Amino acid sequence: MTAEDAEDRHEADADERADERIAELEAAITTLQGQLGRLRSERVALANDLDEAQRQLRRVYTSSTWRAGRLAIGGPARLARAVRGNPRARELVRRLRSRGASPSVSTARRALPAVAADIVVTQRPEARSAYESALSRAAFSGTATGIVMAVSTTDLDEGRGDLYTAIGLGRALEELGYEVIYRAPDRWYDPPAGTDVFVAMLAERTAMVDPLRLPGGVTRLAWARNLTKVWSTSGTLPFYDGVLCSSRATLRSLQRVYDGPMALLRIAVDDQLFRAQGHTRGDLVVATVNAWGRERRLHRTLRELDVDFPLALFGQQRGTGADLAAHARGPISFFALPALYSQAALVLDDVQDVNVAHGNVNARIFESLACGALPIANAAGGLHEVGLEAVPVADGAKSLADVIARFREHPAARDHLVAQLQDVVLRRHTYRARAASFHEFLTERVGRRDGTSVQVTDRPAVVGFFPDYRATNPYQDMLYRRAHAHHLVAVPTDDPAELARSPAMADRRLAVHVHWTATVLGPASSRGDAQARCDRFLAGLDAVKERGGSVLWTVHNTMPHECRYPAVEERLRAGLVERCDLVHVMCPETADLLPETVRLPPDRTVVVGHGSYVDVYPNVVTPSQARLELGVPPDAAVLLFLGGIRPYKGLDELLDAFAVVSRERGDLRLLVAGAPGRFHEAEQLVARCEAHPAVLTHTATVPDTELQTYLNACDAVVLPHRTVLNSGGLQLAWSFGRPVIARRAGCLTGQVAEPAGRLFDGQDELRTALRAIDQLRTGAARRASYERAVAYPYTAMSEEFCALVSKLVTEVP
Repeated sequence: MTAEDAEDRHEADADERADERIAELEAAITTLQGQLGRLRSERVALANDLDEAQRQLRRVYTSSTWRAGRLAIGGPARLARAVRGNPRARELVRRLRSRGASPSVSTARRALPAVAADIVVTQRPEARSAYESALSRAAFSGTATGIVMAVSTTDLDEGRGDLYTAIGLGRALEELGYEVIYRAPDRWYDPPAGTDVFVAMLAERTAMVDPLRLPGGVTRLAWARNLTKVWSTSGTLPFYDGVLCSSRATLRSLQRVYDGPMALLRIAVDDQLFRAQGHTRGDLVVATVNAWGRERRLHRTLRELDVDFPLALFGQQRGTGADLAAHARGPISFFALPALYSQAALVLDDVQDVNVAHGNVNARIFESLACGALPIANAAGGLHEVGLEAVPVADGAKSLADVIARFREHPAARDHLVAQLQDVVLRRHTYRARAASFHEFLTERVGRRDGTSVQVTDRPAVVGFFPDYRATNPYQDMLYRRAHAHHLVAVPTDDPAELARSPAMADRRLAVHVHWTATVLGPASSRGDAQARCDRFLAGLDAVKERGGSVLWTVHNTMPHECRYPAVEERLRAGLVERCDLVHVMCPETADLLPETVRLPPDRTVVVGHGSYVDVYPNVVTPSQARLELGVPPDAAVLLFLGGIRPYKGLDELLDAFAVVSRERGDLRLLVAGAPGRFHEAEQLVARCEAHPAVLTHTATVPDTELQTYLNACDAVVLPHRTVLNSGGLQLAWSFGRPVIARRAGCLTGQVAEPAGRLFDGQDELRTALRAIDQLRTGAARRASYERAVAYPYTAMSEEFCALVSKLVTEVP
């Protein structure tokens, strides 16, 4: 046998063994697929059983007994009898046992709808009548200070916490001699005659009071009970006469954007409603946390537990998962909570994720303690501020199980702790105490007893900026970061003229700052419509000027991208310049790059460059981690095209050049990350990207937290934009220490230089720049890029710009 024959025989034997192994694996896969199918069928059957159990429970909840306000759920003996008498339940237990599970442990408790305790839930009709009476006031008498509480609804059966909070405080205020009316959103801006004070309580994007629409002569108060970030970024706070906060962290956060009177006004308890009802207190654990389609942290924790204790989950339970369905007891009336808490040993609290950092304590903590139940919190923030630092905190499944077990085993210790904490609540955290604080704030910090506002003569000047692009572009937040230091507040506005006419601006200096003009003409349906929109916008700026306001314009581009009516756009820009007190450009060459019809006045034009993004976006992912995550070879030469895919950005030219150069070197890769625009060309570009084996494509908007992955995975960022004036992409690349390959256009011509980048013009120069990628992969190139970024941080940009605006509004008569 020759060596070649031996080698052939060896290969044949290896092939035969490989074929046998493949056959074995295929048989194993077939077996596993069959098992998986059976498991799926069994899971579906179990889910159906749980659905049936839920339907049975719903029939109880919708019964006349439940609607009358009283429900009794049997204990373990009644459950056992129900199982024995129900063939479907018996079959479910049998199937659980066949799976190796015992119906006596948590699996069965989750699967069967029962709790090991009797629960009697009874509403307090006299309390409900008191709340209904509070809602019945329709007009002010004119003999007392009239307060309007802006709430989400005036329907007590909708279960909205802001309404119960408002009435709790309002009833206590009426004891002090005030008169209070509660208004739902459809009547917010039509307050009754005699309204002296208007209190905004909601920070929901779809339901938030606009103080500019309120009539003059009314003291406007904002009560930031939660959702601190929404309050701080809404732009509405500067137009309130006072701000009340439910925690010190919220107060500190809002002080950055509000210079007026502020004070603490925490959530509290209506101690006339929430008190022990005389029920026998067992070892029941309850939760009254609503889930409106998104699973709450508490529910995630409970799903990890072996629930070997009596558990009842009240409230809306949408999105909590089938494994908690057996413990669900459905919605519960606010006026039945005292009866529930009077029977519970432990009450599980849940702080929404958006409120954890600001220590906003839930009313549930105060209400359960007032009724003698011990709450278990899942966040400690804010508890020490209210003297309740001894409330047990469990931030995970193990700690929650330990806390529940400890207090169930030692009820005397639980009762002793409750007595101490209850004393704190009833002394310090009732709505009577809050009403006294409100009265002091209103009379001593904001205005007089009759509700008339104190005139503040040195309020910060308002910078109303248009349009608001902060949701997708951090530039405006960066530019106004130092506004507070210069006695300015920046707020978004859709209508500069309406802002100038608002009663809230009567004693305020105003500067309207126009950014991108694309939103003015972009929605136009015809040339005539575009002209009308142009005229209305310029008339609005005239109204600002007539009321003593200033007008500023930041020139972001030579013309809007995809501009459909260039002649009208030029007229709009020329009219804008005529009305401007200050024109802001980002490089000295801007005036020469604009259309001839748009001439910038040198004496009113200032240059403030584009600051870097250092510390704006997270940057902790290493290049090796980033490449591993994206599937990029560790030694590849990687280019990045980042941002929305639109025709003007020149991706087609980049793909043309890349197709040539990638054939010359096999280690070249191109990352394309960004959402395609609504253009036919964009679809074609995406198809080209996906067809090229060396192009890795992510056709979606890149979240802020993931920008670091793409930027740290690349060696250079390519900016092939056909039309460009300024480039945030340039600063973004340098902020991550990445050099650029950019078209020789706009301000970039004077900004990009080796080793921090290379310029090109046309296909030949672009291919040459791509071939020179190794020169941009060096440590020196990265250091030079990062040095360009840190040389002008966004805080320096903001300081320079805000100082100019502050000087402008001070000089305008």
